[in-house]
Amino acid sequence: MSLYTKLIIELTKCTPEEAPLVEGFMRADYGTLDGLSRVVFSREAKQDLKAVRKYPELARDNAKSYGLVK
Repeated sequence: MSLYTKLIIELTKCTPEEAPLVEGFMRADYGTLDGLSRVVFSREAKQDLKAVRKYPELARDNAKSYGLVK
């Protein structure tokens, strides 16, 4: 489990299966996640979790494009 996956789960309480999908949406908005403050990272992760749950197929396709899921 990656550092980002662990952090996304910690901040959003999402499932381990949802975390890479959230990360995928976050990567679509930000080229790199390293530069985000914890406050911004948390806000974006929570917002993107809502999108993952609303658009699961899009989220999976997007995460696949980043190599985050198979």
